[in-house]
This record gives sequence, structure tokens and C-alpha cells, in this order.
Amino acid sequence: MARAEEAGWIMKRYYVAVVNIPGYLPESDTPIFDTAREAWDWLAVVRMESEEHAFDECDAETPYSDTFRALTRCADEALWVDNVPASVLGLESDGTGSMRGDTPGRSGEYDLGTAYSVQAVSEAEAAEIGALQN
Repeated sequence: MARAEEAGWIMKRYYVAVVNIPGYLPESDTPIFDTAREAWDWLAVVRMESEEHAFDECDAETPYSDTFRALTRCADEALWVDNVPASVLGLESDGTGSMRGDTPGRSGEYDLGTAYSVQAVSEAEAAEIGALQN
């Protein structure tokens, strides 16, 4: 436990959004957000862009996936009260959690899936992540 927490101080929490395809390194830096809802919103945008890119290559209209709809629902402002998510979202009380979906543009045995998660980090951890990215 950190000394500040032992002293009873309230430390600011931050949230990171992680996109992970098993067996691959992340394609970008880990973004840091002030709220879990903002992190879920970012993940929904990333998923939407991935799906649109995959469908642009085959000249088909993008039928958004269940994974995209689930991420969008986690980011829906109407389902959050005072930065606490509604229980119907299936997230932890602090808004953290994860979900898995197929990888846009891949199918069959070659699709390892994509994991999307939001994790809480301390102020010190957020500063370290930010320093590593600069």
C-alpha cells in the first residue's frame, strides 16, 4: 500500500484503455483517461474504425458487430451516474472490465480475437505510462 493511502489521503485514479490481440504487441501507446466511461468511448471508436477499415477493403457496407454495440453501450452516458456504471453493463463498480470479440477482417481459425479492457491506475502509474510514451 502506498504511503499516501496509508495516511488516508485520497489519490486520483486514472483509467487506461487496452486493445489486445493475443500474440501481438500493442499497435499504439496506452491512452490515459480521467474516467472509465471516456476509456470505453475510446475503445468503441477504435473498434468502429477497425470495422470500417475491414469493410472498406471489400467494398461492403459496414454491418457493425455485437462487440462494437457492447463497447458503445459501455460508453453510453445515460447508463452512468456519478461515474458509476449501471449494473446492466456487467462492469465493476469503478467502471473497469473487459470484453472479447472477433477481429475485424479475420475469420475462422486465423482469428485469435481481440480483447478490450479498461483498467484503473494510480496517479503515479499514469505518470509513469505518460513518461514512457514521451
